[in-house]
Amino acid sequence: MQIRKTLQHLGQRILSTSRRISALGVASVLVLAGCEGDAAEDTDAASAVDGTSGTEGTDGTDGSTAADGDVSADGTDGTDGATVVKGAPPELSDLKARVSGRAGHDISISVIVKDKEKDVAGVEVRVLDAAGTPIKAFRSGLEPEPDSASTRLPFEGNTVLASFIGKVTMAGVALEFPDIATLEIAVFDLAGNTSAVATVSVTAQELKALGEQCDPNYVDSRCEQGLGCVGNPATCGEGTAPNIDKLAYIVDELGPRILIAGKEPEDDVASVFLEFLDAKGDALEVDFDGDESPDGTTFDIDAAGKARDGLYFVAITPSVAFSEAVPQIAVTVSDGAGHQSERKLVKQSKTSVKGNGAACDPRGFDSCGTSGVCAPNAAGTATNCQPKLTIQVKRCGEYPAVSVGVGSQVVSGIAAGVSTWDAPTGCAAADPVGRPEGLVVLDVVEALSSLTLSTATDGTNFDTVVYVLDACGKADAGILACSDDTSDGALVSAAGMVVLESVNPGKYYVIVDAWSLEGGTFNLAIDAN
Repeated sequence: MQIRKTLQHLGQRILSTSRRISALGVASVLVLAGCEGDAAEDTDAASAVDGTSGTEGTDGTDGSTAADGDVSADGTDGTDGATVVKGAPPELSDLKARVSGRAGHDISISVIVKDKEKDVAGVEVRVLDAAGTPIKAFRSGLEPEPDSASTRLPFEGNTVLASFIGKVTMAGVALEFPDIATLEIAVFDLAGNTSAVATVSVTAQELKALGEQCDPNYVDSRCEQGLGCVGNPATCGEGTAPNIDKLAYIVDELGPRILIAGKEPEDDVASVFLEFLDAKGDALEVDFDGDESPDGTTFDIDAAGKARDGLYFVAITPSVAFSEAVPQIAVTVSDGAGHQSERKLVKQSKTSVKGNGAACDPRGFDSCGTSGVCAPNAAGTATNCQPKLTIQVKRCGEYPAVSVGVGSQVVSGIAAGVSTWDAPTGCAAADPVGRPEGLVVLDVVEALSSLTLSTATDGTNFDTVVYVLDACGKADAGILACSDDTSDGALVSAAGMVVLESVNPGKYYVIVDAWSLEGGTFNLAIDAN
C-alpha cells in the first residue's frame, strides 16, 4: 500500500515549513487556543472593550475580524454607496514585546492602537538580532524556507474599535530563531495606511530551576523544560504527562483525518506516536515509500513547541489509500521530559452532524452539515452551529468595498478563522472544504472589457484557490470564475488567477481560499481594462 499517493493524488503540492512532511505523506497541523486582548483607555473616542479571540482566531461575534480574512487596499475610493476605503493612518504607543509561553517558544507583542476609522487589520513586523542585522524568519511567498525578515500578522480579537490594546503572538518564533532581539513594528489598516515604525527590544523570560519560585502566568519567568509552575506560592515542580481528551479517526466525504486534542500543563508536547492496527488490533505493516515493501508498523509525528496555554490540538491528514488499509490506530502523546499519555485506540468513524444551535467543535470533531458553520456565539463564550448564509451576510457587511475602475492595484488580506465558503466542486485538486479564507469585496464602478485577479504576488504565503461570486449570502449565488492553477491534475503553481470578460458595474465578492488546513497572508493583484 502506497502512502505517498497522498502527495501524488493532490498534485505533488509542497506544504509550507510550518507543517512537517512525514513518510506518511501527511501534514501535522496544530491549531492553538486563542488569546485574550485587553481594553485600552480611549481619551478621544469611544472606549475600547475586551477583544477576546475564540478558537481559530475569530472574535466571537460574526467572523469579521482581521483574523477572519480582512483586506487592505492601496488608494481606492468607494462609489455608489460602497464604503470609502481611505483615511488617516493608525497610531501606536506603549509597544511591548517579550518571549512568552510555558516553554518560552513564542514572542508576544502588545501595543495600544488608535484609529478613528476603526479599520485596523494587523501589524507589520521586522525581526533583527542584537547587532541590528535582519533575521530571515518568515516566508514572503510560497518558498519552502524563510526568506524574509518581515511579515504581516493579524491582531487577536476585535479590532473594529477606535482604541484598543492589540495583541499578536508569533508562535514558535523564539524557539526557531533564538537570536531575535529587536522588533520593528508598524500598524496597518484596511485602506493600506501604515503607522510610523516603532522599535522595541524583546524582553527575555527568566528561567527557573526545580524548587525555585516562578510566575504561574509564564510571563516574567518560566520553569525549565519538563517542570511546571504549581502550588502556592508557585514553584517549579515535576511536570505531568499530557492527556488525550479527544481522539477521532474520521473517514467521510471530506477525506480521512486523525484529530487529537488534550491538555499539556507544561506546554512541551514533543511528539505523537501512531501505531497502525488491523481490525483485530494487531500490528499492521505499512509501505511508507511506495516500493511495495513494508517499512513499519508505527510512525512518530513531530509536535515540538506547538502546545499553547496548556492545550494542544493535532490534525493529521493521511491519504485515502492509508484509510483503506488501516482500519484503526493507537495514539500516544509524549512531552519533552519523556512523560507519555495513556495509549488510546480509535477506529474509523464518520463525523457527527449537529443541527443549528447545537454546541459544536470547530476543530472538526463534529460537523454542522453542508448548510451550517461552527462559529462563536454572540457572547463569544462558546461555539454552536449557525446557518452558513447568515454568517456570510454578516462578513460581507463588515468588509469595506474596494472601488475598481480601469487601472491596477493590490489588495492585502489574511485567510484565517472559521470557513464560510468552499470552492465549487471540480475547481481545486481533491476538492478541499472547510478551509480558512479571506474575502475581498469589489465595487466595479465602470464597465470593463476584462478584470484579472491573481495571488501570484509577493506577500502571498499559502496555496490559494481564488473564486468570484456575484452575490453574498444567497444560496443561488453565481460562481463567475474559479482557479486553483492546476492542469490535468498536475500542479502548475500554488497561486490562483481568474479573468472575467465584459464586466458590468456592481459588487463582486472574491474569495481567496486556502487549499490546505492553514491559511496565511495574501496580496491580490487587480488589473482592470
